[in-house]
Amino acid sequence: MSPELRAAIRHAAADLEYKGVTENTVLFYVGGNEFAQIAQNMMKRFQFSKTYILEPIPSFVQNLQKVYASEEVNSSGQVKILPFGISDEDATLSTEVSGKGTEVFGSPNKTDCKACEKVVIRDAYKVITEILQENKGQDFIFYSNCEGCEVPVMERMIDTGLVQYFKYIHFATHFVTMPFYESRLC
Repeated sequence: MSPELRAAIRHAAADLEYKGVTENTVLFYVGGNEFAQIAQNMMKRFQFSKTYILEPIPSFVQNLQKVYASEEVNSSGQVKILPFGISDEDATLSTEVSGKGTEVFGSPNKTDCKACEKVVIRDAYKVITEILQENKGQDFIFYSNCEGCEVPVMERMIDTGLVQYFKYIHFATHFVTMPFYESRLC
């Protein structure tokens, strides 16, 4: 797959039109980063009953909490910031934060960096099951842009049958920075 096609696929995903989204739809957004800008754009276009934003990096969580404390951004009060990431198992890692993100997944646990932050990663099956139980009878959209957790999370969702509960599943790929995942997706 060419870098141009990869980039086009990734950026086109942000502009998807979700058909059938109602006030009974829950957005499950993995990888909030500093502002969860795509989540904000989606919430402007659709009225979700709840939005769960998962972000494991503590400094990013602080920014998200400030942004979503605003009445303008979270007027319904239905946005929940969850201060952890998800993958195929529970873990606590140390990672280097640089710029707008990290590459926690696919890289070793870092302990000797200048800008390290400890991050909590939870088993996707456990987290998604809890949220599904809290929101019975609702439709779900799964959106992931988590700098590498996409593949382990998708594999976990497929292996456990959780994919059946999502009306839409959409994830950004990071083949440019993590080419080792490309073969697992194809």
